[in-house]
Amino acid sequence: MQSLLPVFLALAALPGWSQTAPAPEFEVASVKPSASPVGRGVQRGIWSPDPARVTGRYTTLGEMIRYAYNVRPYQVIGPAWLEEEHYDVEARSGANATADQLRQMLQSLLVTRFRLTIHHDSKDFTVYEMTVAKGGPKMPEAKDLSNFTPAAGRDYSIVHVGTAQGLARVLSNRNPSEPPILDKTGLTGTYQFALSIEPGQDLPSAVQEQLGLKLTPKKTPTEILVIDHAEKLPIAN
Repeated sequence: MQSLLPVFLALAALPGWSQTAPAPEFEVASVKPSASPVGRGVQRGIWSPDPARVTGRYTTLGEMIRYAYNVRPYQVIGPAWLEEEHYDVEARSGANATADQLRQMLQSLLVTRFRLTIHHDSKDFTVYEMTVAKGGPKMPEAKDLSNFTPAAGRDYSIVHVGTAQGLARVLSNRNPSEPPILDKTGLTGTYQFALSIEPGQDLPSAVQEQLGLKLTPKKTPTEILVIDHAEKLPIAN
């Protein structure tokens, strides 16, 4: 039998031929500048309302990048206009997709429409590592996720039902000027969190006193995305 190796080498030499699978793309997508803020009561930002669609209303390119690459604001290094220009996005995959697949499709869309180019780097950031404090956690496990009412008489800053990892995200999003929080508790259950932060009280002391969790600052190398190029005006649909 004649060897297939010469045929394989010939194919590999053809322009555009590659063994790497092409990046997934949306079947149809609309991206256009947003003329004005969304109306009262209408959600803004970018999200995936179902497994086959990504929607953005008065969203920024910065928000789209963070959603596409699943990173936090402090991990994106780029021009200020990333948070100043606003867009409306409607993208459909044509079939149900996983969250990771939708993010990959959005990455392809940003390259196609905004001519986005990035590179990955690493930078030291101060973060809070959240662990269980001495004495153990003070929040109850959630048995009924639909009926959580914290005790009356306090002005609660955070009311949340979910995992410790979810709480870390909620606390991180509360104040972008504070270090992000990484869950290192090892807790796997679902809990009820009610946190009241008094005037002048810092977050670590409130979390330890009321939730039995400890926030320890630590410098750690963290992946960042550096924006090399992006166009303000997206390529026409």
